[in-house]
Amino acid sequence: TKTWKRGVNRFADVTREEFKSSLGYNKALARHVAAKAGAEVQSTPPPSIEELPESWDWRERNVVTSVKDQGHCGSCWAFATTETVESHVAIATGTLETLSAQQLVSCAPNPLECGGTGGCYGSIPEVGFSYLQLYGMTTEWMYSYQSYHGVTPSCAFNISTTPSVVQISGYRVLPSNSYEWVMHALAKVGPLAIAVQ
Repeated sequence: TKTWKRGVNRFADVTREEFKSSLGYNKALARHVAAKAGAEVQSTPPPSIEELPESWDWRERNVVTSVKDQGHCGSCWAFATTETVESHVAIATGTLETLSAQQLVSCAPNPLECGGTGGCYGSIPEVGFSYLQLYGMTTEWMYSYQSYHGVTPSCAFNISTTPSVVQISGYRVLPSNSYEWVMHALAKVGPLAIAVQ
């Protein structure tokens, strides 16, 4: 079975130190942000994985947009959030829309410095999901990605002049290190945003 694909990308020739400098995640702060946003934290026993399909690929169901390149900006958190929402909207509506990761990079505040200081200097998906609950999200076409070179422009999103095409009512946080919950959510619910510490 196909479980993953590999290829050469911009990380192929970086040193371990260079790679580590692009990382940022704090599990305790992520839980705190999720709790403040009212996110549902799964605490029940994990579901059985025996009834799950042997293989599942959301790309085959046309609910995943193309792979993006965040460039030299630490915006993985914004892309993870954006692409997770894109997929869940497509599953619910049948319409796959490319949403604006830049809106999160430039506009989602990170006052607790979870995973970094925000924007191109890192954050966590929970910050992005919390922002989307309040303000919604526009399309990539309306607010395109501008942070490829590591600069975080000021927020240019104005809810009264730029249409918000998606708004979320909440999100769930799975138990840490539970492959059963991850497998169940991937096969039965949809794509996930995952942060690795």
